[in-house]
Amino acid sequence: MLDAFIIDRIRRERDAARGSFIPLRVEVPPPPRVEPLVPPPEEGGERGIAEIDFTI
Repeated sequence: MLDAFIIDRIRRERDAARGSFIPLRVEVPPPPRVEPLVPPPEEGGERGIAEIDFTI
């Protein structure tokens, strides 16, 4: 029994020899728009810094 790869290659070569092989054009849809999980910061809100000490 022949592998699928060999069968596919034989078909492609046979189609190419006949001249009937027409490559298909595949249109890829644009990726879906992803909304951010974190809402944007509000204007005029409190801002600050955080100090993290990694010493043990």
